[in-house]
Amino acid sequence: PVIKSVKPVLKNQVKINDFLVDLKKIYQNEPLYGLNEKLDKKSNVFQTLADNQALLVIRDVLPESTFNETKFFPFAIDYKNFKRLYHTISAWFPSCTQSLIKTNYFDFDIISSLYLNCDLTELQISIFYERENFLWIPEDDFQNKKKLFNDKPRAFKKFETKKIKFFIYEFNVVEDLSKFWYQYKNSEFVECNFEEGDFNLEKNNNEAISKRQIVLEMLLNVRDLAESEKKDFWIVGQSLTEWYHNCDFVFNSNFVNIGILAQDFDSNLKKSLKNFVINSKNLNDTRGVRLQKSGLFMDINFFYEFNNTHFCFEYQQDRNKNQMFWPKFTKLCTAQILRENFLVPCEIIL
Repeated sequence: PVIKSVKPVLKNQVKINDFLVDLKKIYQNEPLYGLNEKLDKKSNVFQTLADNQALLVIRDVLPESTFNETKFFPFAIDYKNFKRLYHTISAWFPSCTQSLIKTNYFDFDIISSLYLNCDLTELQISIFYERENFLWIPEDDFQNKKKLFNDKPRAFKKFETKKIKFFIYEFNVVEDLSKFWYQYKNSEFVECNFEEGDFNLEKNNNEAISKRQIVLEMLLNVRDLAESEKKDFWIVGQSLTEWYHNCDFVFNSNFVNIGILAQDFDSNLKKSLKNFVINSKNLNDTRGVRLQKSGLFMDINFFYEFNNTHFCFEYQQDRNKNQMFWPKFTKLCTAQILRENFLVPCEIIL
């Protein structure tokens, strides 16, 4: 069956969602209203954004000559810095039309973005939140065809920033733009099944913690190698089922399943993974390879397209293979797995 990704709408009591707990603490400790400090007057909105560490979202280096010609500027800002920014804009720039947008996350209202219209110039300021070891941006239904974020919930690896001078202002921008926009194409975020999950798991015993750490290290190594070559891999098979239904890996077995398009497993990836493969001869197998570390295994299944399906050969004992077919998926999304962000099919195929 093909199950649509879970929307963050509360139907029954959510059994566990650590991020929802964190969000409630943030809003309890840092409510938007009631800022008790003197706000220095700023010369204009752009200087206010620069002074409050807002991130100018750009795809490439901007020539200064385009500043006065640009009518739409997308920014992003951490919620921790947004409060002061919002109050400064409200206090000193009443002529700017404001639209403060909120969205609902599991029956809890959070701020997703602020839209400004100042002298026919539009600004979108998207709010991002730290979620475990990555950044998360919520979705909202504000209608604006130009918006880059908030069209869908999105997640990104934490990134380094640098300052660039654009016109007379010094803005923060993402340091590695190529890497950031490569992540963007798969940044739509999907949740595990919080409402129906079986959370009666022994997650905190020493064996489970040890397995979780080893698997996480393996996944991060493969992710970094794949991303350096601009290749994608995703969680599949039993591992995908475990994550979706339990919001975690159960580890009833000693392996984790990932998938990659067969044509993407090229000579560069083979060379990088050579030291992790059980038998280096298997690197030339057209069906997949198995990695191991400390008694745990990672099966990399090669995916092929066939008509309206994807198929791969699941790794079995003694190199026996079972051919598995799935409805063809055309897009990958980001999910929270082991406190990090990894890719899964956008339509969760179980």
